[in-house]
Amino acid sequence: MKLFAAERARLRSLPQLTVDSIIAVTILVLCMGSLMLVGPMESMGEKPTTPFTYVLLLFLTLPVAFRRRYPVQVFLVVLVAMGFYEALGYGGVNADFFGPIVALYSVIVYGPRRFAPWAPIAVLVAVSFAIPFEMPPDWTFGNFVAQLVNIVVLVGLVWFVSDTVRQRREQARELAAKNLELEQARDELARQAVADERVRIARELHDVVAHSMSVIAVQSGVGRMIIATQPEEAAKALANIEQTSRSSLNEMRRILSVLRSGDETEGSLEPAPTLLEVDHLLAQMRSAGMRVELAVRGERGEVPAGVDLSAYRIIQEALTNVIKHAGFAQAAVTIEYEPSALVVEVVDDGRGAAAMALVGATDVSADAVPPGALGTPGLLGPHGLKGSGNGLVGMRERAAVYGGEVVAGPRSGGGFCVRARLPYDGAPA
Repeated sequence: MKLFAAERARLRSLPQLTVDSIIAVTILVLCMGSLMLVGPMESMGEKPTTPFTYVLLLFLTLPVAFRRRYPVQVFLVVLVAMGFYEALGYGGVNADFFGPIVALYSVIVYGPRRFAPWAPIAVLVAVSFAIPFEMPPDWTFGNFVAQLVNIVVLVGLVWFVSDTVRQRREQARELAAKNLELEQARDELARQAVADERVRIARELHDVVAHSMSVIAVQSGVGRMIIATQPEEAAKALANIEQTSRSSLNEMRRILSVLRSGDETEGSLEPAPTLLEVDHLLAQMRSAGMRVELAVRGERGEVPAGVDLSAYRIIQEALTNVIKHAGFAQAAVTIEYEPSALVVEVVDDGRGAAAMALVGATDVSADAVPPGALGTPGLLGPHGLKGSGNGLVGMRERAAVYGGEVVAGPRSGGGFCVRARLPYDGAPA
């Protein structure tokens, strides 16, 4: 079996025209050998062999070499040659039927689908008209029927085999096409997953770095100003800087750990922060000089982890913006657990509106915000300034992932308000 498998593999490696030419020449040799060795059977009414007999044999066999490239044309040429061969009464043991059988198989397998049901009928019609010419003088109708039945069985067998091969080839092509589509879809999903992961990592890094660097900048500035007069307070500022730096470093290690190979477990594997740790975040902000209060409304139920993390990051980014743009303002953080959504709000009384007007932020128009949004008529624009567009984009993206929204902008009475609503069962955008 291994020997036959090797031979089949070798044949498949040959060009199709070469293989078909070998088949055509083989059929020609068999037909001529049958005609030469057996000769015409005069008792059966067969006529003596002439040069035209061999010409017809050439037309019966050699066109098979092009059976895959021109299946319909080859079938018609061979069928006409067979008709002349039978009508002229030339003999040989089935010398005129090897080529038509191969041509019939080829037109069904390789030809247009519409020719498949008509090709066997054409063969049967041609044979029906040719049989009387090759029958002996004393033939009867019973002999005709018997001969026709044999031809019908042979043609039916060839049609069945050919149609089965054609169906399997079509199924193989369809399967290959589907596999190609699946591979393309898989590659597209992989590319999209990589892009989404990059966005997520960039957003996480921005939140961590922006928040921590803002706290460190404020603390270092305070420490520099009071180190000569209040060394104890300066020492506290340095301690806060150290603690914030270590905390942000651990978070960065956790975020970047997803870029490592699967088996690596070095570095910080601390869980992502949640709203249960918001007191620690507020303590950092207070140590940076911000006066911030926390109010929690409603009962905390089963909050999805992604919603929890997104809410934490939105609060973190909003408070970071207060430090960067509102100075030593007073802020209030409200966390409200609704039955179907989580609402977080950060309000400050700083000079953010003036700073925003100074840089000309026009990201959100007044018309885009519903009247009375957040209870502050005239609310417009994002809390993040143009200089911190990544923060604004980050907040909006986090909310959009869970079907939520962020409304942010200056309040009519001064200061800023950022309000985000994150549904628990929101579909990803």
